[in-house]
Amino acid sequence: MSPERREQFQLSILVVLDANHSRFGLPLDAVTLHVSSYGFARVTRDEVETELDYLQEKGLTETAGKPLEPANRAWKRTAAGRDYLAERNRA
Repeated sequence: MSPERREQFQLSILVVLDANHSRFGLPLDAVTLHVSSYGFARVTRDEVETELDYLQEKGLTETAGKPLEPANRAWKRTAAGRDYLAERNRA
């Protein structure tokens, strides 16, 4: 994936998480399903999880709550993620 396409992919993930207003976040399967509607139809769960972890390292996403198992993680966007999206939408 080219750097430009990867950035679009990350922005799509943030947009999906931004649209979720629950405190419970979204599980991996839900994020993968919704990101596919932004032009990433062949994206895999592993690719989405890798990007979610990367965005978490950058402080743009976080895991919601304390999962019982690592496979049951759910993500939500942070305030820094909201600001990042707003900055990108202005450009």
